[in-house]
Amino acid sequence: MEILDTLQEEIAASHSKALARVDDARDGVTAAIDASVYTAALIEKASKIKRHDLLEFLAPIMNGADVKRYMSIQRVATKRDFIDKRQMQLIGIIDMQEPSEGDAKPVAVKSMGTILGRFKLEIDKKLKARPVSDWTSAEAEQFKMFLAPYQAILSELDG
Repeated sequence: MEILDTLQEEIAASHSKALARVDDARDGVTAAIDASVYTAALIEKASKIKRHDLLEFLAPIMNGADVKRYMSIQRVATKRDFIDKRQMQLIGIIDMQEPSEGDAKPVAVKSMGTILGRFKLEIDKKLKARPVSDWTSAEAEQFKMFLAPYQAILSELDG
């Protein structure tokens, strides 16, 4: 039973430590958000004073992408009371996931049979809703004109 007691004590100690770290992390996130929103407000104030040369004014401190990011943070902070995932990405708390080439799945090339099968289904559906006998002469001529290149392909396949 001594092993189980030791295990239980270790779990209790580890659990308290984990809870304390989570509290510290939340405090850190809150402080980071507050500091970023404050910086964003200062940059927004500077943008009103230095309308045409804000980027030049801030160049010794940060690049244009950072200024744009802070302006986005300020715009969102004035409209919402809560912080969402996008804002956390703008602030830099959450890293934006870069798409990796391994995630991309190869796109299957549709076969001629698949394309023609879908085309046939669409035409059949339209014909069921509105038979050829209900077509105007202009619609019939347009349909013939559209299918003429395919008639040439059919003739080539037969010949």
